[in-house]
Amino acid sequence: MADLIAAVVVADQTTKKKTEKFGEIGNGSATGFVLGVVIMGIAAYLSWQCNTQAGTNTLLKIVYAVVAALFGFSYLWYYVIWHKVLTAGHYCHNWDEMFKQQVT
Repeated sequence: MADLIAAVVVADQTTKKKTEKFGEIGNGSATGFVLGVVIMGIAAYLSWQCNTQAGTNTLLKIVYAVVAALFGFSYLWYYVIWHKVLTAGHYCHNWDEMFKQQVT
């Protein structure tokens, strides 16, 4: 949600004309809103997919997807760093499997 608000404000400020008063909504707010919603949707989808692979129950998948959507841009950074760079896409919150393979 914070990412959505930030995207709207940034898009609004970049398209705002000098004659507009502070606080007026410009054309950029729609672009920022759409961009924020897309980021939220991608974050929720990735969270859902990863938790499905890990065998998480449906209620927790919903909670995790909502939290991922609320922190959309931050979750995407976490996803890229943890799931793609550090573990090369092998682990999706399956901590038991991850630690068993590291010990052996």
